[in-house]
Amino acid sequence: MNRIFRVFREGFLGVKRHGAMSFSSASAVTMTLLIIGAFVLLNANLQHIVTNVEGNVQIHAKIETSVTDSGIQDLQKKIEAIPGVREVVFSSKEQELETFIASYGEQGDLFRMYVGENNPLRNAFLIETDTGDDIEPVASQVRALDGIENVNYGGEGTITLVNSMEKIRRISYIVVAALSVIAVLLISNTINTTINARKDEIFIMRTVGASNGFIRWPFIIEGVIIGILGSIIPIAVLCGGYYYLYQLLGGNLFSTLFSLIDPKDIILYLGLGLLGAGVLVGSIGSFISVSKKLWWKR
Repeated sequence: MNRIFRVFREGFLGVKRHGAMSFSSASAVTMTLLIIGAFVLLNANLQHIVTNVEGNVQIHAKIETSVTDSGIQDLQKKIEAIPGVREVVFSSKEQELETFIASYGEQGDLFRMYVGENNPLRNAFLIETDTGDDIEPVASQVRALDGIENVNYGGEGTITLVNSMEKIRRISYIVVAALSVIAVLLISNTINTTINARKDEIFIMRTVGASNGFIRWPFIIEGVIIGILGSIIPIAVLCGGYYYLYQLLGGNLFSTLFSLIDPKDIILYLGLGLLGAGVLVGSIGSFISVSKKLWWKR
């Protein structure tokens, strides 16, 4: 216990004695975590939006008027067997007309004249796919079935939107990974300056027989403390800023289709993640820096 207490005491004292350098290291952590956290928020919301868009995009397949009730059931079974199809719902022409009328709001009543035998619409299938990537291939296979008059799913614009968001998400993953590596190197170099100023102290401890672990651990604790200090501002700015932005936008970008993640579902995880990232990069940076100064192996 005394040894553990000594390690933490030396770590705190090291941060206090070298306040300017510790502040410099913490500032490096702060700036890096702000950027990483912003990309994490962007990535999480893009994933949420893509999932929401995919869930709202349906393939609308019109059925030829010559298809009988039994033929409709056979068609539904064939569509359900297509890979990538999540759900198939039959919509009668009466339901199609009601949906059409509802889409026009108050002006939709003008189309009530078509209710009954005058209904010009077709029976249809509403098809949901597992992912956005399945929309186009499923639509092509449904279109090729006998008894299907026409297939519509929003066209290339829908596919382009989903694919573009997926590409942005993949790029953000790469950016976060790259920034994490840069953070470790940046913090390592910053802490290395601190350790260089204390190389005589390290040399004396080595001379009197101190082990690598005895020397290394206080520096690692310093890195952890610096990481925690450096994560305070990013947690406050990103969590508070995201909550404010969510309230300002009413939880949506442009429309309800592009809804943002509710702050209560992400802020806690974001804060803990930033704190953990600060501790991780601080400890790894310190470990790398101090290990360079421990030339002898024990």
